[in-house]
This record gives sequence, C-alpha cells and structure tokens, in this order.
Amino acid sequence: MNRELAKLAVLNLIAYTFLVYNNSTLTFFNSPYLSAVFFGSSSYLSLAATIGSAALGLAMRPIGGWTLGPLGDRLGRRALTRIGSVGSVVPLLVVAMLPGYRTLGLTASVTFLSLLGVQGFFTGGLTGGINVIGLESLEERDRGWFSGSGMAVSGTSFLVATAVYSVLVVALGQNQYALWGWRIMFLTSSLMLLFGFVLPESKKFGGSKARRTVSYVVRTYRRRFVLAASLTALWGSLAFTAEGLLPTFLLKVDHLSSIQVSEALLVYSIFTAASGFLGGALSEVKGRKFVSGVGALLALAGVPLYLALAGARSPDEVVAIVAPLSFVLVFGGGAVMVLVNESFPTEVRSTGVSISWNLGFMTAGITSLLLSYIASIVGNLALVEAVGTGGLALTTMLVTSYYEETRGAMDRT
Repeated sequence: MNRELAKLAVLNLIAYTFLVYNNSTLTFFNSPYLSAVFFGSSSYLSLAATIGSAALGLAMRPIGGWTLGPLGDRLGRRALTRIGSVGSVVPLLVVAMLPGYRTLGLTASVTFLSLLGVQGFFTGGLTGGINVIGLESLEERDRGWFSGSGMAVSGTSFLVATAVYSVLVVALGQNQYALWGWRIMFLTSSLMLLFGFVLPESKKFGGSKARRTVSYVVRTYRRRFVLAASLTALWGSLAFTAEGLLPTFLLKVDHLSSIQVSEALLVYSIFTAASGFLGGALSEVKGRKFVSGVGALLALAGVPLYLALAGARSPDEVVAIVAPLSFVLVFGGGAVMVLVNESFPTEVRSTGVSISWNLGFMTAGITSLLLSYIASIVGNLALVEAVGTGGLALTTMLVTSYYEETRGAMDRT
C-alpha cells in the first residue's frame, strides 16, 4: 500500500470511528447519566428509554439511507459524506445544551428523542459515503483487513469515549461529570466535521451520475440485499449485546465503580478492534463466508462468558472475562462491511450499502432494546444476555450457510 492509500485508510477509519461514536457510543457510554437527566431516573426502565432513544436514531438510519444514499451514486461519495457529517453533528451539539427533565419535564424527553432521530437520519446517508470510499479506493488485497473497521470501530469509538471520559472525570470529578460533564463529551462530536470534510473522493466513482431508483436497486439485487442486511443485523446485534449493555452490566451486576467500568471498557475496546481487523484480514485469505461461519461458532462462547461475568468476584476477574467476550462477539463480523459493498455494483453501491447496512444496524439496535426490556422484566441481565447471544450466534450460522462468496466482486463490477 502506498502512502496516499495508507493516509486514506487512516482518515477513513477515523471518520468511521466518529460516525459510530456520534451515532451510538455517546449514548450507550453515557446511558446511566442520560437516563437520569432526560427521563428522571437511572432505573432499568429509564435505561431502556435511553437505549430506545439510540434505537430511534438507528431506526431513522434506513430512512436517511433511502433518501440520501442515492446522492452518493449521483453526486459522489465525498459530497454525501459532507452532507451527512453536518446533519449528524448539529443535533448532538443541541443535546449538549438541552435542559433536563427536572427543568422541562416530558418536553426534555421528547426533544432528546427527536434530536437523536434527526441525527440517525443523516447518519444513514453518511454511511453511504464513509463505508464506501475506503473500500472502493483500496486494492483487493487490502479490502479484507480494512473491512474489519466495520466492527472494529465499536472498539475504537469506545477508546475515544474512554479517553474523553477519563480526562473529564480527572478534571471535574465523577459527581460533576454525572451532572454536566457528559455534555462536554457530546460537544466532541463536532470532530466528525473535520474528518468528514477531508476525505477524498472514491477512486471508483467516475461521475456516472446514475439515476437508478431505490426500488430498482432493491428489486434487482433482492437476494444480495436480503443477505447483506441480515448478516449486518446479526453481527451488529452480537456486537451490541456488549456495546449497548456492558456499561450497565458492569455497574449493576458486577457493582464496579465508574472508574473500574472505564478500565474494563478500555479492554473491551482494544480486543474488539483487534478482533474486527483480524477477522477481516482472514476473510481475504479464506473468504467472507468462512469467517462469518467460524465467527458465529466462536460467538457461542459468549453464552458461558456472560454467565461467568455475572459471577466475577473482582475487577481483575471481570477484565479477564471481558477480553475474550469482546473478541468472540466481533471476529466473524470483520468481513461484513466488504461483503455488503461487494454485493452491489459501483453504479448503485452507495444506495445499496446505505440501505442494507442501516437496516441491519436498525435491527441490531432494536435487538439491544428488546434485551434490555426483557432484562427489566426478568431481573436477570446476565441470563438474558447469554440466551440472546446464543440465539443470535445460531441464527448467524444458518444465514451464513445461504450466502454466496463475494470476495473479489468489487473489481468485476
């Protein structure tokens, strides 16, 4: 890889990190504080409402992808990235300044929900730019490992969140962070503008100005579309069982302090990022289908690991379990981003990717919300996480068996 492509890969990875950081990590990472500020409580039900807010943002992503995605095939991936960057950042800056439930009552809750919905809409379009630019510009031998960023960013975005959180807690103290310091963290979402605007145009986009409708893309590539969206949903759901609920799990089940949770999430971030890139790199050698199938088998290990995590007796024991748990839940998803890109030809790739990828992650967000709701009824988060992980892993095996290998397809279409 030459210096120009290496620079592009790094910029694309950072930009995608902030896409995920803004769209879900900020909310999931701060869920205990957001539930208290905007819903008046930090109970399981208020936590579910907060995660539901993030799920609303995820639900708006397919609508944004449907509406804005085709612009990437007409105006270019770079133009779509810039439009999505601005639209996805502004709502988060407003959240940072929004008064809470004690001041505005239900209005605060509704406004918070609405802002995350708008943020999700523009993120849906942003996906059709950022998820495509790097893979279209890199050579085939580099697409596998780079595809790992599709799942690794759940780790790299947590690394960013952990770093910002640690600095703010040291500077302000935990109590002040819970009261208002999290608002500063939301202001850091503006960094998306910097990285989103410096990304160059995709090397495959030649100004084709394709005018294909969304219905044409879905109808013509129906089978590819369904499989791409399904595998995205399944691997996104497996990743979200940790990303969405792990902070609360560690606080409420393992009774760790906020600092200890931060340290455990740092381990989660490192192992998630490494696992995603490793899985993606292996897919360039063994194929996308092989990695997804083997990864689903590994993900079954999440069942005993979640149960063991509930019985952990010390912070060190928690870390020893979080590390392999993070690895097995992401590994097979390392090939998914390139798989989705390879499912559609260049002239409609932004449209196909933005809709199928966002439908998948919308489903993943709903799955996370559902698990949170079930846990609030059952009162056993560990059991719910374990059973949910097992079911998702088995379903992933089944769907992967129907998948046709796409490795190398981007150079043929």
